[in-house]
Amino acid sequence: MKNKRFIELKKLPLIFSILFWIIFYLLFLKYFNLDSEISSQSLKDFYQKYTIYFPILFWFLSLVLFYILIFFKFIFRIKSYIWTVIVYFLSFWFLLFLWIDLMFFESRIADFANVIINTFSVPLIVSSSIILILVLVLSFKKEKLIK
Repeated sequence: MKNKRFIELKKLPLIFSILFWIIFYLLFLKYFNLDSEISSQSLKDFYQKYTIYFPILFWFLSLVLFYILIFFKFIFRIKSYIWTVIVYFLSFWFLLFLWIDLMFFESRIADFANVIINTFSVPLIVSSSIILILVLVLSFKKEKLIK
């Protein structure tokens, strides 16, 4: 028997990414405003038609970024679970701090930028934070594997 950290399991990245997408999508539906106050009609049409698909795009980008970082870990043959935790943090930390920056430090002069920031900031911050907390919690748990 071999003890292995729970965070190193092969199925966990997919589970985390699906959980990220579900949390993000549910919060996005709460913050999505169909009657937004955008002055340009073409931007308003774009927002109303295509913004509902952006959670899938963010889910896909987080998954691709994660597997690219895992690929680098594989190339350099790093076997420590600490690096797996770092890869999780890098892939979800990027989305977290991107929207924290947009929410608190970006000027809100344009009405379209204001609507985008208000729509996406809280769902991305909350869903990324929840996944990062789960990564921290599961990095301390061990599982016995039979080989």
